[in-house]
Amino acid sequence: MSVTQIRIFAVAAAIAAALFRLAAEPLTPSDDAAWSPAGITFILLFLGSMAGPLAAYAILTGPARRRPESLRAGTAPGTLIAPARLLGPGSQLILGAWLVTNLFLANPDQQSWADVRLAWLSRVLAVVVLLMGVTYTFLVRPRPHLLLDANGVTIHPWFPRRTTRVLWDDLHPAEPVRTTGDPVGRVHLTHAVGGSVTVLAEHLDVEPAYLARVMTDLATAPDRRAFIDKHLLLV
Repeated sequence: MSVTQIRIFAVAAAIAAALFRLAAEPLTPSDDAAWSPAGITFILLFLGSMAGPLAAYAILTGPARRRPESLRAGTAPGTLIAPARLLGPGSQLILGAWLVTNLFLANPDQQSWADVRLAWLSRVLAVVVLLMGVTYTFLVRPRPHLLLDANGVTIHPWFPRRTTRVLWDDLHPAEPVRTTGDPVGRVHLTHAVGGSVTVLAEHLDVEPAYLARVMTDLATAPDRRAFIDKHLLLV
């Protein structure tokens, strides 16, 4: 499944969550009828407007949930990329759209103009935060990701200014890369002079054990680094 398909499914499910929530609003019961048949129906529709799109998104993106044992060719020659995993941000987009819709539908009793302005300001800020989150983690080139080349690996975490560069020749010759086998999928790059750099592979769309094997191959076999873009090193 392509990145474009995942994005389309997430945006469509987010729109559906907002529309279903709006459709349920006219059925809102009065306080004294909250547990009447009409009230229970509203509760089911209210929860379904969130759970339904999330479940549909999970089903449609099911094939992409198994991390591939492969890396993608980078835009520059001689580079490979371990891209970001978009399933998490997609679910957050759906939930965010549903929450923002609820925020707009909320109608607390306001007694002053200051209360009204504060309510609308919070709604506008919620929309701005949602749009910024979508733009940063979903529509723009997603972070985090890894960029592998013949000289080393560049780690792009969530925050751009914290980009880390590790050279293959600086890694420990006996055990340059190791994994812990934990559910998070941490991959540790061990420096020859001591210390290590940790890659949180849970955020990457690649099997952690496979990524560790590829980086080990690059670190321990210098003669194969020149063929990185030919995928001859992928094991």
